[in-house]
Amino acid sequence: ATLSKGGKIQLSARVESTNFAPSGLTWTTNSDKATVSSTGIVTVASTAQKGDTIIVTATSVYDNTKSGTATITVA
Repeated sequence: ATLSKGGKIQLSARVESTNFAPSGLTWTTNSDKATVSSTGIVTVASTAQKGDTIIVTATSVYDNTKSGTATITVA
């Protein structure tokens, strides 16, 4: 995805579990140029620069070896 400074995007992820395992997620980002809420809403900081790359990760709370990522480029 491509976002401008101050831009927001709602990301989604799904964990399919078996045997009643928890299906919750944690959201994290590798950058101080963005924040991500517990519900997957990413907000690009006003300090972000054009061309910055932000990686957001959704990780299973039950099995932290299971995750997915999204890459956001600042426009």
